[in-house]
Amino acid sequence: MNAHKQIWTLWDFMEQLAVEDILSALPMLASYGTKWSQAGLAEKQELFPDTFDLIYQSVERLQRALSDLDAPISLRATTGLLSSFDASIVSENGGRVFVGQNLATTMFCMTQIGNSLHIELGQRFFIKLRGANKELYDQEYGLFGEEVDDAFPDAIADISEAGKCLALERWTATVFHLMRAMEVGVATLADKLQATVLNKHGETLPWGILTGNIGDKIKLMPDGSVKDDWQVMHTLLHSANRAYRTKTAHPKKTYDEKEAAAAFQATKSFTQAMAERMGS
Repeated sequence: MNAHKQIWTLWDFMEQLAVEDILSALPMLASYGTKWSQAGLAEKQELFPDTFDLIYQSVERLQRALSDLDAPISLRATTGLLSSFDASIVSENGGRVFVGQNLATTMFCMTQIGNSLHIELGQRFFIKLRGANKELYDQEYGLFGEEVDDAFPDAIADISEAGKCLALERWTATVFHLMRAMEVGVATLADKLQATVLNKHGETLPWGILTGNIGDKIKLMPDGSVKDDWQVMHTLLHSANRAYRTKTAHPKKTYDEKEAAAAFQATKSFTQAMAERMGS
């Protein structure tokens, strides 16, 4: 994904960007901007203390929201408006008086914020996700649990990307990242059992061969609870393998929603069980 582009969920827009701060500030600024413009620059304008504090705080919240939204023109206008507020004259009652160039700058910034934000929002691309998908998308760590992250740190990025892709309904991309995460888990499992992991060229063996090597090691274990636990792991590995691959044991070119969901759950079950086993 382009580093300068950002995909926002509807929840992001409402909560993280605090859209209520935008919606409450704009009408207020538009109202004062229009009223002061009609009066012209010949007259001074004054805001009483409570009104000034209310507007100032509203613009500060607007500034934070615009910073998250990446709306540079509107953000600069907001910063300029706060500067003009700071430069205004303090009246005897504690209010603020705007006159001359300071009044002109304040009026200009008030007008520019509304106009530029309208344009900048039109240049943004928003994607609405299903409500249940927010947690899949809005995470970087711990999607399968902290134990999995601790056991397989090299798989964290792909697990996170798999969640984001699943939330965005990019089924094939979801499975692609899950397969990469599973490769870490399978190699770790094989190494822990001292099964052969690499071929003569130093490359990781295909899943089918790794699974066979792992199974051979488990068969040599003495009967008991330990062997039973490893057999469970082997079964989970088979389940994950089937979730990713066709009957000919080759990855599919594309995956649908059902297949991606199955692969996600299979990977989650395997890595969680493996992390628990490694910690025992």
